[in-house]
Amino acid sequence: MDSLTETSSDCPDIASQHQLPRGYMDLAEELPFAAVVSSDRLPFVCSFCFETSDDKPFNRCSRCKHICYCTRNCQKSDWEDHKLECQSLVRTKHRGPPTPLARLIARISWKLSRGDEGVAFNGRRFNDLMNHRENIEKDPVKADFYVSLSHVLFEFMGPECVPRPQEIMDIFGKIISNCFCITDWQMNSIGEGLYIGLSVHDHSCTPDANVIFSGSKAILRAPQHISGLKYSPSLLIRYVPLMQTTPERRKQLKEQYYFECTCDLCKDKDRDRVARSVRCNRCPSGVCPVDESFVQLICSSCSQISPIDVDEAIQYNLQVAWQIERLNDIIKRNDDKEDWNQALNEAVKVYDMFCTKLSPLNMKMAHLVDQIQKLSVRINAVCVGARFSTLGMAAYNRYLSKGNPELTCHYLLSAVCSSLAEPPDPKAMELFNQAQEAAVSSHGLRTSLTAEIDLMMHQFKNRLVKAV
Repeated sequence: MDSLTETSSDCPDIASQHQLPRGYMDLAEELPFAAVVSSDRLPFVCSFCFETSDDKPFNRCSRCKHICYCTRNCQKSDWEDHKLECQSLVRTKHRGPPTPLARLIARISWKLSRGDEGVAFNGRRFNDLMNHRENIEKDPVKADFYVSLSHVLFEFMGPECVPRPQEIMDIFGKIISNCFCITDWQMNSIGEGLYIGLSVHDHSCTPDANVIFSGSKAILRAPQHISGLKYSPSLLIRYVPLMQTTPERRKQLKEQYYFECTCDLCKDKDRDRVARSVRCNRCPSGVCPVDESFVQLICSSCSQISPIDVDEAIQYNLQVAWQIERLNDIIKRNDDKEDWNQALNEAVKVYDMFCTKLSPLNMKMAHLVDQIQKLSVRINAVCVGARFSTLGMAAYNRYLSKGNPELTCHYLLSAVCSSLAEPPDPKAMELFNQAQEAAVSSHGLRTSLTAEIDLMMHQFKNRLVKAV
């Protein structure tokens, strides 16, 4: 399960098998050394291939009743990794499945005990990964978490199988700084996986390549216009979402990976200032960048001084950020449609409260729009979805480059929201075409995402025809 394939434009066998789109190309593909499905997604994600189901749960393992598979073949293929896990789940069924991290550590431990070192295409092995033990021991939060995790593993794996404390620390340290979040085609997290080969790549907020997922398979894609580009361990990828300000990205990188990024994007103060900008009250497209060091906020287009002072602007940003976190908590804690309706109504109120103050390029407002769009699609809120379908587009186009999976996801979400309108709005087809073009660039020509968009476009065309 830990094989990796290297691909490049001058590799005839790969080029003939995969008709790669102009602009980006696949450089490498890797299956995880070990991977687990998120707890809340266990019924709807195959624990071997990570195929997803939107509504109907997959078949459960008849023994443990927790791990699910899309086919009998996937269940058989996963049995070597699931066998001891299954026994542990049965023995501790009164407690329910442990956290995904505990399950991942257990799977890796059992795999290592079988002598599987997970040799990747570049010779990289599990033992080559850094465990950051010294950093973890100096971090009181992670150190306490490790102690709690050790107790969970003792209960779950049993005293005969649980690794020694130093071995748990080694696996724990290697996972938290080398793991990838596995996402579906909508960029929703569905699990965690350890990809030994691809974990060699360092981070940059201006990456050379992007990592996307097709089921459990991780794919490294890079711009094709770079002359003579081949796979290399020196290629840079991103570890964190780029729709964040520099302090937000650096905080996440420091807490999880123990370094501070100094790339060009992290030195771009103007980007962060525009990301927190307020509207100009004179020119419609003008924005007033925000920074704590400013005495006044001035429009970058017409030089008009904003009536909003610096402290007010910072507070507006903080209030929107707080509301986003609060609404995310509501959505995560509840799966009741009435609660989602309430969350959507509150999100729209927050937007209406701040849309005359914060600019269309404000990053927090773009995140709020994204949240409103997702809720609109989830509960089929036709009017709200249509109203907010393109409101966040300017910010996403400003901060994300072509080929970024985050940008593709937002384009598709905008198209879906626009398509909710009744009668159907032909403009939604333009958004679908835009999403399809972005998907081909970020994910490839023949993928589950492009196939899903093709299906959506076909269904929407049928609605247009019937509406005539």
